[in-house]
Amino acid sequence: EEQSTAPRRKKKKKKGWIIFLIILILAVAGGTGFYFMQRQKPISATEDFLENMRAMNFDGMKNLLQSNDMSALDNADITSEAYTNFFKAINQKMTFEIRKTKFNIQNGTATVTAHIKYIDGSDIYKEAVTEFFQQIASSAFSGETTTAEETQKKLAALLEEKSGSVADKFTETDISYPLIKADGKWKIVSLDDETVKIMSANFVNVQDEITQPLSESGTSDSSATPTSD
Repeated sequence: EEQSTAPRRKKKKKKGWIIFLIILILAVAGGTGFYFMQRQKPISATEDFLENMRAMNFDGMKNLLQSNDMSALDNADITSEAYTNFFKAINQKMTFEIRKTKFNIQNGTATVTAHIKYIDGSDIYKEAVTEFFQQIASSAFSGETTTAEETQKKLAALLEEKSGSVADKFTETDISYPLIKADGKWKIVSLDDETVKIMSANFVNVQDEITQPLSESGTSDSSATPTSD
């Protein structure tokens, strides 16, 4: 009997080790799966932010910002209704790819790096502004006066026209977006200057770019300079 019970004990021990190993493997796999699932969330939030950025969906962008501050877009005239069609045409050509992620599950923080390819509008602006000044000079020479709203519409129309006729010139950059988990949601900490620069196609501010040369030439007055809404 003693000899017959010994193999049974060995079988029980072996079976016990197998069950333990299976449980251990499942636990490790479950923990790894949970980690990668949590790691994907800040990446998804960044992708959503960039998609909203490409679509010029300002509410969508704001909902993904911890700061809720979108004033930098106002300062660059990106939210101005006069230039909406122009900026939409420019931003829809943007593409991006997530390149790198740093993730701290304990602190609820992450940094997601995106490689972004976007339109450099310098040639568009150059041609539009050149023609704009020619039209302004012609109007002034003939004694015509235009309101600020009319002038703004004229510039906006020229920007739209040139964006369709001037060959696209792309530039590329990497942006590292810091994210934080708050109330169970991952959000980008704040709107950075580089993102604003991309959305404006490297154009600092429509109004400033126009009013400065007009002032320098001595032809600027309250009825001939565009204003932001």
